[in-house]
Amino acid sequence: MSKVIMNYSLCCLLFLITCCFSAANANQSNDEKAFKALEQALNDLQRCNRQLPSDYVLSYSKQEQNKEGDYSITRVHRRNKEQIDAVLIESEGDIDQNRSINWNGFVLVTLPLQTIHDAIFVRENDTSWKYKIPSPVQAQTDTQVDLSHANEKLNQQLVTEVTVRKDMPIFTSMRIFAPHPFSPSLLAKVTKFDVGLDFNEVSDSGPLYVAKETRQLTGRYGLLISFDEWVETTQYDVKIVQYR
Repeated sequence: MSKVIMNYSLCCLLFLITCCFSAANANQSNDEKAFKALEQALNDLQRCNRQLPSDYVLSYSKQEQNKEGDYSITRVHRRNKEQIDAVLIESEGDIDQNRSINWNGFVLVTLPLQTIHDAIFVRENDTSWKYKIPSPVQAQTDTQVDLSHANEKLNQQLVTEVTVRKDMPIFTSMRIFAPHPFSPSLLAKVTKFDVGLDFNEVSDSGPLYVAKETRQLTGRYGLLISFDEWVETTQYDVKIVQYR
């Protein structure tokens, strides 16, 4: 009887080892597919951006709305990363009235090729792969204050994730968020930091741009200053044009 029990136990052990080995192989295969898709998405992004002329001008409509319902619609022209002009088309309320933080977002999507080496594959679903990458957020000020330490702490606390489609490997979104409240400096306390970016193509097989940005920032600075911002920005009718 002991021999039968021993053989049965051995069979169970071999079965468990086989199952674990198969699962490990499946995970490894998924990792390889995920990083191959990430590499393809990065190469495609770099290719599309290289095709842009050196003095390209981006023309697009931009709508911003806050949680109070204030909104503005402007037509914007940007040469490379510098805004040339912004013409107000329509507005209601004061979109900037309660804004305590200047957020410099971007329009065209750029990611360095180094991302392939820094990325960590975190999860997948039926339609996409998701990766964790280094945070692109940097605090800036008009004063001479050195923010290198604050930026280091900021990026230690923030998590940045990008999503790549499975059926056609291109980037579809990015999310930058803080899983927990944190203090980037002695006086500042951030209780919520969550920025979601949805991407789209300027044209078929064209460069990617931020079609929608949803930003939520809450916290305090010192004893008297608090901030609680929710802003949704939509950018549409995006074109690469000649501008004089």
